[in-house]
Formats: sequence, structure tokens, C-alpha cells
Amino acid sequence: MISYAQNGLGLDHQLLLDRSELQWSAPEGPYRVIKNPSNNFQEYDFGIYLRKQKVEVRYLIVPATPDSERELIPHVRAARMAMHVAGNDEDSYIAAHEIEVELLNAVYQADWGQLFYFPPKRIFSDAKNCQMLALYREGVALCFVFLLFEEATPNLPALSRLLRFQTPALQN
Repeated sequence: MISYAQNGLGLDHQLLLDRSELQWSAPEGPYRVIKNPSNNFQEYDFGIYLRKQKVEVRYLIVPATPDSERELIPHVRAARMAMHVAGNDEDSYIAAHEIEVELLNAVYQADWGQLFYFPPKRIFSDAKNCQMLALYREGVALCFVFLLFEEATPNLPALSRLLRFQTPALQN
């Protein structure tokens, strides 16, 4: 079911979210939706820009298909994505943190999740820092949330929680 809280998103993005059992909530405060993103280095489905906080958030959704079981091994795919978009400078780093099970269940309704921190490649973004969130629900989708910023703002945790899997329907 498409949520009407998906303000500003085009129908194609809303349908992608619905097919992937995801819901997106608009952030508090003004933002601009990036509906037709263009990045030849690493594509993404849609994004938002919060001018006041100077934060760009990009979303990439990889729906599961019957033949993608081997490709969607979440911890391998997430680490590969982090290495792909992280900078290669001599002083670059990638920090990875597992997300606590309680947070995965209560906030994201995901089976697995991990946070990565790194400076992104300039071809991916001109931002100084990236926080990448990878979320996975078995048999449904793997999604990536890229928060791109110069200086960390207090609202980064809230921005990382805008995308989450829908609460599973109860079955009789």
C-alpha cells in the first residue's frame, strides 16, 4: 500500500517503494526532491536535499528477484558498495558498525543492517563525509541510504530513519 506520507515523490518512486515493501517519510523542515538523479559513477533511485542543514540524502533500492539470492548477500554487497563509493586517498578510512537488533526491529523492520562512515569519492559527491546505511529484508530488498554532508548535524539519526521496511502484515 502506498503511503501518502511520501510527499513530493513521483509515482514511479512510490511504486518502487511499495514493490520493495518500503515506506519513506518526508523530513521535518523544507527539502527538495531530486527526482531524476544523474551520477554516472553510482546510480541511485531518488534523493532529497535539505538546504538549511546542507545534507543530501540519496536512496538506492535493490529489489530481490528469484535469481538474485546469491547476489543479495547483504553484508558482502554492503561492504562492496562502501568500498566502491569511499575515497581512495592515502588517509581515507571506512568505519563499519552493525546496527543493534532492537533498533533493526523497532525502527527499520529489517532482518539485517549496517552503518558505514567514510569520505566519498569526488566523482560520487563533493561532500566531505558520507554515512551509508544498508538495510536488508530477506526475500524483499536491499536498500542503501547515503547521507552526504560537510559537518555532522544533530538531525543525522532522524534523517537515516526516513526509509524503513513496512511493518509485516499479520497472517491468520
